[in-house]
Amino acid sequence: MSNSSTVISKIWGVFPWHPEHGLHHIFDEDVSLANRYLPTSCVFKCVGRCGDYLKLNYKTLHIRVKPDLFQEVSGPITDIGGRVKVLTGSAKGKEAVIENLAWHFNKKEIIYSLKIDGKLSSRQYFASDIELLN
Repeated sequence: MSNSSTVISKIWGVFPWHPEHGLHHIFDEDVSLANRYLPTSCVFKCVGRCGDYLKLNYKTLHIRVKPDLFQEVSGPITDIGGRVKVLTGSAKGKEAVIENLAWHFNKKEIIYSLKIDGKLSSRQYFASDIELLN
């Protein structure tokens, strides 16, 4: 494997790895992370390459994986921590902060978990339910 590292920006995706796919999809030093946190529906930000591996980030999780299972998806309207305005439901008109990004495999779009008035909402939001605040 090459030691070269390449920066990639604005690529988002899911990595639907399960243990039965085999450990050869995961960088050796990251196998314990994979066993602890994967599979997941989290939408990862691809932040670069390290030789034959993609470097994926989700909040504080940083993992290197082979690109063969990585599925690129349309990116979120803003990253985790971004501020949005709620357009629907009982929280309509309120400001919120994006807490989590997950992938809805049937609808093929991002599910946003929002913190509204300092509390994590139990409702799932889609891009059509929110708008970016400047």
